[in-house]
Amino acid sequence: MRDSVRRTPPARLAVQRQRMGVRAVAVTKLLVNNRVYLDMGLDPRAARSQLRTDPHFRETLLWSGARVVPFLRDIGMITSADKHWWRHAGLLPEPQPGADTAWRTRRAAGKAAGAGGPAQCPRHCTSAVGSQ
Repeated sequence: MRDSVRRTPPARLAVQRQRMGVRAVAVTKLLVNNRVYLDMGLDPRAARSQLRTDPHFRETLLWSGARVVPFLRDIGMITSADKHWWRHAGLLPEPQPGADTAWRTRRAAGKAAGAGGPAQCPRHCTSAVGSQ
């Protein structure tokens, strides 16, 4: 996989990174089938919402991410611009206040200059991401 990443043209690699992050979000949302909630007489949407805030579930996701994220960073499949998706998936911890703000400063400067800047996450996240 490392060689494949090295041989991939930069523009295509950026798209692949974005797709991988989006897939990570989708996979973590599909970890528990809605049928489980229906069988227990629960509203799947409300139950899934509560699951996302459960400390044990969040810790389990972070534990999983701790195994795969370092490898993907090492081979160049996760960059600072892609971290948003991995945080949204729950596989990376949220940044501490004041940390990881250099790219936000650059983004704000680009928007002020009329560059348009990257798109926002379509859901409830507040971090900026690459164009979709």
